[in-house]
Amino acid sequence: MDALTFLRDRTRNKWMFGIFLLFALEPMIGALTRRFSKPGWWLGDFDALICGAQRLGQGQSPYVDPANCSGLKAASYVYAPQIGKAIAPLEQLLGPWGLHWTYGAILLPLLVFLLWYTMIKPFPDLPLHMRLMALSAIRGNPLTTGNIGGVIHALIVASVLVIRKWRWLFIAMVITAGLIKPAFLTVLVVLLYEKRPFTHRLVTFGIALALGLAGVATIFLTAGPLSAEWHAYVVDIVLNRQPGRGFFALLTYIGLEPNTLPVFLAYMVFAAIIISGGLALVEWGPLTVEERCFFGLGVAQLINPRLFEYNFDLYLLYPAMAMVVMMAEPLNRKAFVWLSWLYVITMGANFWISIIGINILRYFPGTFLISCVIYLTVVGLTLHARRETLQAWSQRPGIWLRALRKAST
Repeated sequence: MDALTFLRDRTRNKWMFGIFLLFALEPMIGALTRRFSKPGWWLGDFDALICGAQRLGQGQSPYVDPANCSGLKAASYVYAPQIGKAIAPLEQLLGPWGLHWTYGAILLPLLVFLLWYTMIKPFPDLPLHMRLMALSAIRGNPLTTGNIGGVIHALIVASVLVIRKWRWLFIAMVITAGLIKPAFLTVLVVLLYEKRPFTHRLVTFGIALALGLAGVATIFLTAGPLSAEWHAYVVDIVLNRQPGRGFFALLTYIGLEPNTLPVFLAYMVFAAIIISGGLALVEWGPLTVEERCFFGLGVAQLINPRLFEYNFDLYLLYPAMAMVVMMAEPLNRKAFVWLSWLYVITMGANFWISIIGINILRYFPGTFLISCVIYLTVVGLTLHARRETLQAWSQRPGIWLRALRKAST
């Protein structure tokens, strides 16, 4: 019996399903309850932007620890100086506390929208039970810290919903997000997975990526007198102290320095494998037009080198991995059973680790590695199912050109 059937059988009764739903919501409810019941700080991640903007407006460096201001208890400011300067007029107009609560009022509906898209919006190949397991595995603390990544993800998702009509809006949104947090440029991979002629997708992706990288390069080159201080601070905070839960975390765990050329080349190979595998899944898999975009948003998190729960990345990655698991069912029933249990057990383990508080495993990127295993296994199953086509292509290279022309029509 596969894990999905097991979960459905055990929750047919509405009371049992209610308990299962409560189980999935516990990390969110627990985080909010703890923050309300004990004196705690709300929106500390966004307060870093407020305090950074204030310090820049006063001619001071924002790259200090702690960077508290006007009674706000802020996280570390790791953004480019230009970002703080752009927010400074709002900080001066509304004041630190006014901007703090204005942001909170904006954040709440956007997070509800993000959760609706990832956990509730119907997708034929994404069962609710698997999504609830994903939700149970994500700690609720990001809801209270208010990282701007939540707002950015929600706005990108909104642009994805209209991508077929206003593709330029999606591209503009992702490039703008990349100016704030360069890792968001990975989301451009969605352009490769759309239901469009392949050559059109490739050209659009290439142009958008070039524009995004040019924008990020401009930010780095025009940071001004604080440039060196900013770069050193980012390396210390982002790479050394808070590498996240993805590729950077893996490197840190095995003792490698992320900011080196060999590591950069290794990442490029990793990203190329993941992206290419995704092309096989969307071209030969059962995904609908909307599911291809949902899948692309998840792949973007898998290749995000600094996969970070406080950036709300996991809300897109884990449900997408559930979708990948479901793609294995028509390919190999036995493999699907194993993968479904691997996914459910991994999500459940994350839940219990967060509840019990096993901090010794916090920075071991086990879930990231298992996600890669699940993903590459399904890619392998897909390629195996198409082995005759691949063999024909290898024996007659001209078929590649005809296949490309066919994908472009």
